[in-house]
Amino acid sequence: MNSTVLALALLAPAAPPAPAQPDVKGTVRAGLKWLAEKQKDDGSWESLNDIAPTATVAHAGLALLLTGR
Repeated sequence: MNSTVLALALLAPAAPPAPAQPDVKGTVRAGLKWLAEKQKDDGSWESLNDIAPTATVAHAGLALLLTGR
């Protein structure tokens, strides 16, 4: 092994351990189920004051689309 490579390997700080990732799959599934249950017959979702603004429908729809629902 090249002495420069060996010296760099010995002097380089070790990478910190990766933080533990919580298992959120069940929570995501529950949230998607809730979104699907709240969807109205016309495909929209209600927002505050019983209105369905484009942003609310877009965010709910994207959540379902990005997870393949």
